[in-house]
Amino acid sequence: MELMYLGSAAAEGWPALFCECDACKEAARRGGRDIRMRTGSLLDGDILIDFTPDLMAQKQRFGLDLSGVRHCFLTHTHEDHFEARNILWFGPVFANIRERAARGIFHFYASEESRPEFEKRMFGELDGADKLCDLTTFKPYERVEVSGRGFTAIPAVHGCVGAVNYIIDEGDRRILYAHDTGIWREETWEFMQGLKFDLVSLDCTNGPLASDYSGHMGFERNIYVRDRMLKSGMADEHTRFIMNHFSHNGGMLYDEMARKVGPQGFEVGYDGMIMTL
Repeated sequence: MELMYLGSAAAEGWPALFCECDACKEAARRGGRDIRMRTGSLLDGDILIDFTPDLMAQKQRFGLDLSGVRHCFLTHTHEDHFEARNILWFGPVFANIRERAARGIFHFYASEESRPEFEKRMFGELDGADKLCDLTTFKPYERVEVSGRGFTAIPAVHGCVGAVNYIIDEGDRRILYAHDTGIWREETWEFMQGLKFDLVSLDCTNGPLASDYSGHMGFERNIYVRDRMLKSGMADEHTRFIMNHFSHNGGMLYDEMARKVGPQGFEVGYDGMIMTL
């Protein structure tokens, strides 16, 4: 499997749109890995994880060919992860696909609890969207397979109805994709017991900051999760742990974060990062 981060920022992006904080100014000055769009990913070049408002810019920035993408797994329906209007550009005239029969429709996957909000914003507000896409829903801990890759939804701890993280598997390889969540409830830890992960991608919205809000993580909670996974056998010395989904409010840029958390066994995510299993 190949996982590519299309974006690595929280909802406001980094540099944030109307911000003049030092972290945003310095990110703009440095460029490169310190320019962060809203978080979304691409699996094996043909499955999107989230449908972000920056998807067009991400395609252009990285020279991606998304003409063959027909599947998108949504983590939740917050606007920085689900921009329904993107689907309009999949329609005829906007997307010229050589083989007309090959166009088909676009398939979305989300938790059953997300259905009302998805249908409101996709089918209720956009004329013709029902002819361009459909929605498959699942319950917590249910596995859905697309072309040999399995997605098992686990409940996220986040302020959005139906928010999930994903356990992604193909053959004997397994990824834990866990952005926009705090530390999971015990029933989720129990479900994951006995599973072994090759790659763990964790929400790090807070960066070095301590926070009482339970719906995100930062350095401290990421370290707790890694330690617990190692002790329980869900991970070992070969498992890659990556921090991702950052807010500028954390104030620490890529190089500083890498120096800080590298000794703790973490890599720092960035837009365009590719992880191959």
